[in-house]
Amino acid sequence: MKYFILILLVSILVFSCRKPEYPGETVHERIIENNSSHSINIKNLYNNEIKIPRGESFEDKFVSEGENPPQVYGYLIPETDSIEVIYDDTLTVYHGSINYLMLRDLRRNDMFNLTESKTNGFNHYTYTYSFTDVDYDEARTK
Repeated sequence: MKYFILILLVSILVFSCRKPEYPGETVHERIIENNSSHSINIKNLYNNEIKIPRGESFEDKFVSEGENPPQVYGYLIPETDSIEVIYDDTLTVYHGSINYLMLRDLRRNDMFNLTESKTNGFNHYTYTYSFTDVDYDEARTK
């Protein structure tokens, strides 16, 4: 009887010690494309700078644990009220400034094209913003 109880306890312990399931991850990927014929520098309040030569792009990723919905994902950094965009190191315009009132504001997530896909059964969101010559032409008028 002792052995039966011992075997029963060991069996219960073995089967109850399951490895927890991996919750997976949700990938949020941001891409800023430069489809214009001008080089672009982007600076925020803290003078962090992103340089994007013409025809190239900037990419970064944020990974969160588990399955998550899309994020509000403009180029908004806390305490940043405007983003400086410099074309060809000569023409400067500020996205978010009331002095410029750009039609497309890099800080707003609705200006990014959202693409949703699944990777290993979990969400993968890609947010893409594309600079074009239309943006440059608008900046020249400001």
